[in-house]
Amino acid sequence: MSEADLVVEVVELREAVAQLEGINQMLEERLKEEKKYDVFEEIFIMQRQLNDKVFEKNLDALVSMQDIFACESKAWAGLTNQWLKNYSWAMRAELDELDAELLSKWWSSKAINIDNIRVELIDTLHFLVSAFLASGMTHDEVYDIYKKKCAVNHERQDSNYHEDRDKEMGNEKVK
Repeated sequence: MSEADLVVEVVELREAVAQLEGINQMLEERLKEEKKYDVFEEIFIMQRQLNDKVFEKNLDALVSMQDIFACESKAWAGLTNQWLKNYSWAMRAELDELDAELLSKWWSSKAINIDNIRVELIDTLHFLVSAFLASGMTHDEVYDIYKKKCAVNHERQDSNYHEDRDKEMGNEKVK
């Protein structure tokens, strides 16, 4: 084999390696996305299980998460409304606890307790996921609507959104 043939072969091998590295990187990114998605789904599963346990312990299993979001008829709509109110109130209470952890003056030299702040945020997430479940939303629906709403918010930023003028701008794309 001549030196020129060897050079061609080395160049071809380098190109093949570069292609394989690109494919490998793409597969790694997909795996990361799938793992994140699985984690999001797992949060919904764990919250549904916790809610059912709370209901069983405190309500003698008179209601479950399945019951709440299955109540779409007018006769049972009050149950969904009541639990959404419960979760809305609970989120506000957790956000009040978060506020209590934050400094009232941003220029204060006092340190914040980031561990407590994270716990309050997770407590808020518990009730937010419960509200999603009570409204009948799956993790897939939350993700899809979130993506649509995020795109609307990007459009608003790009168009110099003004609350008084553009309050509902783009929201029709989310529904």
